Amino acid sequence: MTTIIFTRHAETVSNKLQKGQGSQHNTDLTINGIENTRAKCEILAKLNPEVIVTSESQRCKKTAKIIDDCLNTNNIISDSRLDGINLGNFTGSDYAVINNQLSKMILDSSLALPQGESLDEVRRRVIECLHYITDEYKGKTVLVIGHAIILKIVNIHFRNLSIDLLLDTNMPNEYISYMRFDQFKLKEYVNMTDSKYYCL
Repeated sequence: MTTIIFTRHAETVSNKLQKGQGSQHNTDLTINGIENTRAKCEILAKLNPEVIVTSESQRCKKTAKIIDDCLNTNNIISDSRLDGINLGNFTGSDYAVINNQLSKMILDSSLALPQGESLDEVRRRVIECLHYITDEYKGKTVLVIGHAIILKIVNIHFRNLSIDLLLDTNMPNEYISYMRFDQFKLKEYVNMTDSKYYCL
């Protein structure tokens, strides 16, 4: 089986200000974000990832570097298919404004943000990337560093949850979970943030 560990990038200045960054915008990691990332290395070390796969965003790459300095995988790969949703004209907007748009997109997942992406487009590329990871790193343990909406979509897709959870589910920067796959079928899910375990 292939194990994929999921964690969110470190807190950024925009996160603290509750501004949406999406795939097109990056702000610096906060001191708190850097310290919390170093702290969660203790948990990640026990899971022993052999490869780190991150989105192309600088906030994810910087998070990956902090973690790799602790774990010494010396194997960081970036993949744009893990990028946050392209918020288009809403890049940099307040979370409340973005969530209002997402509530409309939940009703019609093919609806794209102006100059941005739809939820269907995001889901397709993310699942395609994870399929690649399970094939390319069969039998290995891979750490994926991603964005809140990407990690929520992964949970919704593989655990057959309601898409409404895009707005309802909290995804802290400290989030850690893992999924075990056999032939790209989910066999086990553990949320280490709230100690929930599911065997499928």
